[in-house]
Amino acid sequence: MATGRVYVVTHDAELGLDVACTTLVAACASGHAEWITKDPSSYLGLPAVLSGEVAECLHQGDLRIFRIKAGDRGVCVRILKELDFIGVAQGSLILVEGADSFVVSESVDTDAAAWQQWAERSGCTVLWMCPRPAGQPDHEADFLRLAHRFSGLSRLRKRDGNVHWDVYYWFADGGVIADKSFRLDTDGHGSWWVDQRGTLNAEAAERAVDEDDVFVTRAALPGGRSAPDGWRVFETAEQMKEALSSARAPTVVINYSAGSPLEMLARLIFEVRRSIGPQIKIAVKEDGGRLRHSHEQLLLNLGANLVIPSETGFARMQSLLKSIQGQTFSGALPPDFEEAMTSVVAVEQAGYVAPANFMGAVSNVMERAQVLGIHNALVRLSLTPGLGILETLRYCIMKRPGDLCTADDESIYVFLFACEEQDIGATLDRLFRLPVSVLFTAESRFLSAEDITGALAEFNLRATEAHYEDFTAALASGAPPTMQPSAGYGPAVAAGRTPIRPPFSAMQHALKLRTVHP
Repeated sequence: MATGRVYVVTHDAELGLDVACTTLVAACASGHAEWITKDPSSYLGLPAVLSGEVAECLHQGDLRIFRIKAGDRGVCVRILKELDFIGVAQGSLILVEGADSFVVSESVDTDAAAWQQWAERSGCTVLWMCPRPAGQPDHEADFLRLAHRFSGLSRLRKRDGNVHWDVYYWFADGGVIADKSFRLDTDGHGSWWVDQRGTLNAEAAERAVDEDDVFVTRAALPGGRSAPDGWRVFETAEQMKEALSSARAPTVVINYSAGSPLEMLARLIFEVRRSIGPQIKIAVKEDGGRLRHSHEQLLLNLGANLVIPSETGFARMQSLLKSIQGQTFSGALPPDFEEAMTSVVAVEQAGYVAPANFMGAVSNVMERAQVLGIHNALVRLSLTPGLGILETLRYCIMKRPGDLCTADDESIYVFLFACEEQDIGATLDRLFRLPVSVLFTAESRFLSAEDITGALAEFNLRATEAHYEDFTAALASGAPPTMQPSAGYGPAVAAGRTPIRPPFSAMQHALKLRTVHP
């Protein structure tokens, strides 16, 4: 630790005292230390060797112990005045045991700032030690929000029978350590040190700090049982997602209830994987039914590591979660969910389709999209008088795979792949180079799979009888549109102004007709 800085160590309750005393003894070997605690005699219960070393430091005058009354809230800043009053040697270590209980939540930033300024002014090193009682919320998230006040944040905990020092970040004279975990060794007499002491590098480091953390939705716990110590349980997946904002490599267990929307789960998995990276482990726990094989493969492609069958007991579930420890996700993810969805569903066709082939092309896209259970939309747009079909089609630029269009004698049909109803207007505005309200007088929307299929069948029947013109070759020529609409919006467009949408005389919904007045 460097002088003039404040550090924080959270720790399992049973580990704090011996590690604190080891740190104090080490500080006294080359200088002076002050120990602020609620129980000044607690060191007497340590192994004889370590307690004897503490007593020797006290006898030599290298260590002073100050007692704080339990439950004395708001005392954190007052301690600083007393330290100034009694005088503290420059370069001393100030170890505050149970510091979290001294900080008032509503003034924690102010208190931390006061200690930061005091450490810089006095040239002393401050170490806050904060216990983590079993089953109680962790403090790390609170301290991470105050990272600008502290020069180091780490935790001490037991796992797999060993004691580990997990470092979030730690500034020292020799450099910076971040996101590392070190195993601690002991001499059996209460003293601790870092394994491969003196080599704080990649060879001494182990896995990420939160490698063994488990985040789980309550519904994913079989039989409604309670979670083991150390597991963080969330009522909803959204709460879990928010808590994962500063995570790197924990295990995440999300439940999937039979019949629930698969798209929501797929989006959550993709967003968590995309934002956190390849080291986080994502498991899906089935609840009340089995995912189809195609659905399971979809979730694995979008970022999940494991799907746990519905009938799996808790002991087996723990074994399966242990089996994915250390795994990294090697799949390449697109930058956004829609693109990821398109690549997974493997839709390739986009743009204009001849009328005779339109029903087959859309049906193919819908069949592939059914794997994800996503929402599509079909929109029939009635042309403004004076505009020709070909000229209007040239204003439409479709690049996203799965978006298709065709036309009859009076309307253009636009199929929007993976498009929610509330996004239809913005999507149409993006596809057409002129305002939709200028090009068309009305629109009909078909949103459910049944309505889309029915509208396609009706169009296909008319196309078979009327033999609507195929504009594939004309559009491929790349000729720009030349006609301007004869409706009353031409001057507004020419002046660079976009009329407010929608001035349609009527907007039709596949299930309900409603008139919209401009």
